Amino acid sequence: MMAGMYYKLEGIPNEWLDKVVRKQDIDQLIERFYRYCANKAVIEEYRSL
Repeated sequence: MMAGMYYKLEGIPNEWLDKVVRKQDIDQLIERFYRYCANKAVIEEYRSL
């Protein structure tokens, strides 16, 4: 996580990424969390989606 924040995804070596266990599950969780946060921000700003 820290490497991703510092280097961004493009800067993380592929050999590191290849060793991530359950990467697809993690990617799905990140996508769901992103959508949740984006929707929450829109609702807070405009009172609805």
